[in-house]
Amino acid sequence: MPGVSTVKRLPPEIRDEVHRLLESGRTLDAIVAHLRGMGVEAVSRSALGRYKQHFDRIVERVRRSREIADALVRNFGQEDEHKSARANIEMMHAIVSDMLMQIGDPDDPDAAGEGGGLQLDARQAHDLAKALDHLAKARKADQDAIVRAREEGARAEAKAASERMEASARRAGVSDEVIRTIRRDVLRMAE
Repeated sequence: MPGVSTVKRLPPEIRDEVHRLLESGRTLDAIVAHLRGMGVEAVSRSALGRYKQHFDRIVERVRRSREIADALVRNFGQEDEHKSARANIEMMHAIVSDMLMQIGDPDDPDAAGEGGGLQLDARQAHDLAKALDHLAKARKADQDAIVRAREEGARAEAKAASERMEASARRAGVSDEVIRTIRRDVLRMAE
């Protein structure tokens, strides 16, 4: 199994600089030259190229997660709290799905990810199962909150429609008896 990338072994502040340069679109040669200027000799161009491929995959996953979150915010729920909760649930689901896809045979470098599949010990498997359980509960709570908000909205709209109907009916000279009948039989509202 291959060792840890020389880029991953860099101190966090230097790795952050590599990320900044990758995000700005600098070439591998320019980044290697920049690292040499900082006194970093251990990173080769090929190691940086492999790291860039890994980095690009992560950036793409984050971009997809953001697109999912944006789509959810546009398409579901009316209140910001529900939109944020739904977006967070979907992003967490994407992360867990990506992790599950990486579980594989550590001796098969083509199984998933760098250096073979992700291996979970008993504690990690338990934690993943717990995360999936929490994710399912969060999704259910979010759906329940959306249903309650929709029901409250529908009740408020029905009440407003009833009040508009009653005002219009009174202006037209409709009797209280007819108004009660309309409210009960047409609008399905109790007195």
